[in-house]
Amino acid sequence: MTKKEDYENAKKVVEDYERDVLSSLIKDKTCCVCKTSKITPIRREGIDPMKQEQGMWAKGAVERVDVGFGSVHDSKVFYIAICDGCISELEEKGLVESRKKIRDSFDSLTKS
Repeated sequence: MTKKEDYENAKKVVEDYERDVLSSLIKDKTCCVCKTSKITPIRREGIDPMKQEQGMWAKGAVERVDVGFGSVHDSKVFYIAICDGCISELEEKGLVESRKKIRDSFDSLTKS
């Protein structure tokens, strides 16, 4: 029979290994717009590699893009990064829409 102490030690080794592997998959990203700014994870070990958009990133955002039918990239999934400066610039130019603005417009059209 395995001793509890041996089990606990083995469990810790496995957990450490899994954390190291997952952390190695989370890398700094380069902004896809300006191609210079770096977006870095605030805490690598808290980010699931398959759900990077849910992580905390410094100086920008990392988002999941699920490409739909009609594109040459049908059914592909990408993670893209965009820095805070580029988000602000695109918003000022009206090239991105904030969800709040869309919601406010919707609310004003549907309220009597």
